[in-house]
Amino acid sequence: METTGGSVNHQSMESMVKEWKQKYEDIQAELDDYRTTSNEYEVELNRELEQLQQQYATLKSETASQREEILSLKDQEQRLLKRIEAMEDQVRSYQAQHSTLQARCRDLEQKNDELETASRNMSALSDSRALRIETLIEEKALLESEVEDLRGQQEVVQRLRDEIKDLKDELSARRKSDGSQSRTNTPLDSHQHRYNGHNGHASLPVEDVERLHSLANGDFNHHNQRYELVDLADAPSSHVASPTSNSQSRTLIQSLLQKLTVLETKLMLVQRSNKYSSSSARSTTNGLQ
Repeated sequence: METTGGSVNHQSMESMVKEWKQKYEDIQAELDDYRTTSNEYEVELNRELEQLQQQYATLKSETASQREEILSLKDQEQRLLKRIEAMEDQVRSYQAQHSTLQARCRDLEQKNDELETASRNMSALSDSRALRIETLIEEKALLESEVEDLRGQQEVVQRLRDEIKDLKDELSARRKSDGSQSRTNTPLDSHQHRYNGHNGHASLPVEDVERLHSLANGDFNHHNQRYELVDLADAPSSHVASPTSNSQSRTLIQSLLQKLTVLETKLMLVQRSNKYSSSSARSTTNGLQ
């Protein structure tokens, strides 16, 4: 019984050993597989680690370069910000200058309009003054012609004045010398005696009296005055004096004196007008210059 029990125990032990041995072999196989697999994993992990280290180094260098680039970009940003601020200040300055130039442009346009208006006014004034100058030149020519005529008339007036003075002196002397007589000789008769060399009683003919009337009434023709005076001076002395002719002579003398005064006044006015027109023409010419 004990031998049978011992063999059973021995068999059970052997089976257990075999079982444990099998388990050991299985575990050893698994361990070998694990080691093989772990070695492979280790190799792969080492390779990945190397790759990761390389990537890390690459990324680190890239990070460093990126940091440097970021710093450079920050510096560039600061420079750009400063430049932007300077450009904004410049833009504001340009805007202020633009506003000033626009205001100046408006002022210049307004002044240009005023100058164009003044130029048109000056052109119109120049045209009107040119017409005025032409008119003044024509008036001056007419006045010069009239002055020439008046100079000739003045000469005649002076001769007539001398004649009238002589006639008045002669008449005064006759009145003194012939105060007791009932009939007196006229100054014109004495004037004719002085020209003709006679001392007798003489008188002007009727046509000479009519000429004196025409002279007293203003008929001072420039071409006929010399001939009338010559005719009066050369009048014949064969006429007999009469009271009517004496009164007519006195009336004619008074009329001639009045006419002399009128002619002197007219001559003075014409001379003043000529001076005024000359001064106006000079002032107009100076104004145009």
